[in-house]
Amino acid sequence: MISPEIIAEVKRRADIIDVIGEYVTLKPAGKNYKGLCPFHNEKTPSFSVSPDGVFYCFGCKASGSTITFIEKYLNLTFIEAIHFLADKYGIRIDETTDNAVETIENTLLKIYAATQEYYSAALFRQIGQDALDYFTNRKLADTIITQFGLGYSPDSFDHLYKDLRTHGFSNEALLAAGVIREKNGKYYDFFRNRAMFPIKDFLGRTIAFGGRQLVQDKNSGKYINSQDSKIYDKKQTLFGLFEAKGEIRKSNAAIIVEGYLDMLSMYQAGYKNIVAPCGTALSKEQLQALKKHTNASILYFMFDGDTAGINAAERGIEPALELGYDLRIVVLPKDKDPDSIINDAGGAEEMEELIDHYLTFPEFITRQRTLTGKFTSPAEKSAAMQEIFRYITLVPDKLQHKFYVDIVKEIFGIDDITARNAYKQALGRTALHIDAVEEYITAEVFEERPERLLPEERTILHYAFNSTKYFDSLLEHSITADDFVGNLAKDIFELRSEYSIDEIMDMGISDAIKTTVSELVNAPITNDEPDWGKFADVEIESNMKALVDVPIAKLRLCKIAKEIEIYQPLLDTDDENIKQRYRELNAERTKLAMLTVN
Repeated sequence: MISPEIIAEVKRRADIIDVIGEYVTLKPAGKNYKGLCPFHNEKTPSFSVSPDGVFYCFGCKASGSTITFIEKYLNLTFIEAIHFLADKYGIRIDETTDNAVETIENTLLKIYAATQEYYSAALFRQIGQDALDYFTNRKLADTIITQFGLGYSPDSFDHLYKDLRTHGFSNEALLAAGVIREKNGKYYDFFRNRAMFPIKDFLGRTIAFGGRQLVQDKNSGKYINSQDSKIYDKKQTLFGLFEAKGEIRKSNAAIIVEGYLDMLSMYQAGYKNIVAPCGTALSKEQLQALKKHTNASILYFMFDGDTAGINAAERGIEPALELGYDLRIVVLPKDKDPDSIINDAGGAEEMEELIDHYLTFPEFITRQRTLTGKFTSPAEKSAAMQEIFRYITLVPDKLQHKFYVDIVKEIFGIDDITARNAYKQALGRTALHIDAVEEYITAEVFEERPERLLPEERTILHYAFNSTKYFDSLLEHSITADDFVGNLAKDIFELRSEYSIDEIMDMGISDAIKTTVSELVNAPITNDEPDWGKFADVEIESNMKALVDVPIAKLRLCKIAKEIEIYQPLLDTDDENIKQRYRELNAERTKLAMLTVN
C-alpha cells in the first residue's frame, strides 16, 4: 500500500483545523475549536477539534484524526483519503508503492475521466463546430468552456466505445458507467450529437454527463442525462457545486437555478455562489448535500418565471425550511430565466435588482395565490394562512417563528390572538409528523421577555459548577446542552464543558450569562418550588443519584408539559393520533413524576 513515510508526511502537512474548517464553521473555544457536528443534526455546537490533531463530538461520539474525518465526511476509503489530502497539499505519491485494490468506483471514475477528455477534444475538432457554435451563441467564454470541461459527443454509432476499449475498459464496466449501451450484442454510444455538460462531484471528479440536442429529434429528449450509478445519484448531486462551494462558504449564501446554462451564465457574470439540480426536480437530498459541503445558511431560489419554475419554487419551500435555510425567493419576469436576463440589455444590473427584492415564503405564497385567483374568498385566505403557518412550524430556529408570524399578521391584517391560535393549531398538526418533539414555543413566540433559568436548570448548573464529580456524573449520564429547556441554560452548560470560571468571566459574552454564572458559583441555591429545598444542603458524595436523576426528570417533565399544552386544544377533534399522543405524554409524565417523589 502507500508507504508509511508518505502517510506520515500527509499527517504532518494536513493541519486538522484547516482541513475540517473547509467543511465545518469552527470558532475558538479555549485551546480547541468548536462547531456544529457534521455527522448528526444538532442546534448547539458539540463538535470539538483540537490543534493536536483530534476531533470529538460530545453528542454522537464521532472521533478521530484528520484522515478519519476525510474518510467519514467524504465517504472515502483510507487510501482515497490519503490521495485526497496528498493532492491538496502537493505531496507526490509514488504509484509503485500504491497497490490499492481497484474498485468498481475507481473504474467508473477512470471511465468518466477518459470520456470527458474524449468529448472535450471533439469539441475543438471540426466535427464539434456545431456544439462550439452553440456554446458561443449562448455567450459562454472560452474560459468557462474550458473551466467546466464542456464538450461534444460525435454523431457516430460507436466511436466513443472503440476509444474507451483502447484504454482497457471491459464491456461490463462501460455498461455500468452508462456511457455505452448494448442491443442485440452490439455496443453503441449513449450520447450522440449533443453539447455535453460534465457533472462533477464535490471533489471535482466527473461522475456523469448532461447532453443537449443540437438537432431537434422528437424521439429523444432535449436534454438527456447519465443514469444513476455507483458514483452518481442525481438526487444528491448539484451541477457546479465543486466550482461554487468556496464562494458559497465565503458568502454564506447559495443561489439555486434550474438549468446548466443558467448556472454557467450566472457564474460567468460574477455570481460564483450558484448551483443547479442535475436534470431532475430540486430534492431535499440535494439541499442536504449543499448544507453539508458549504454550511450555507442563506438560500436563494431563482427558478424560471414560467409556471414550471413557480411550481418548482413552491415544492422546494418545505425541504429548505426543514433544513434550516434562510429561504429567499427571487421572482423572475414571466417566461424569463437567469440565462436570458443576464444576457439581455439589463444584464447584471437587472439581476441585482431582482435579487434585492426577493420575497419571503409567506410573501411568495400570498403573491401566487393572488395571481391565480385563489386569494379572494375568506375560505381561500384561511387556507393560504394555514399553509403558511404550517411552513413556519417547520423552521428549526423557533426564534424565527415570531418574525414570520409578524409578517403573516401584516399580510392578513389579523390580531395577536388570532395569529396565536392559528400558530398553535399548526404547531400541533406538525407535531404529529415528526419522530421526536424536543421543544415548542407557544406564547413565547408573541412575547419578548428576558430569559431566566428554570428552578430545575438552576439546581443542575449550581452543582455542575461547584462539583467536578457531579459534572462528570452528568456527562456519564449522557446529559448534553440539548437536555435543557432554555437557551440561557444551554449556553451556560456548554461553557461549563469547555472553560474554567475565570475564562468564562474574561470572555466577550453577554452580561446575562456572566451574572448568572456568578450567582451559580457564589450564591446559595434559590428554590422556586418547595420540593427543591431539600437539595440545597444535601451531601453531593452520598446523594449523587438523586442529584442527577431527579433534576433531569424534572427538566423532562417541563418539556412534556409544553408539548401537552399543544395537544390540549386539539382533543375535541376526531383525530385518534392526537388522542393517542396525549395519552402517551400523560403516561410518561406520571412515570417521571414518580422519580421526584422521594
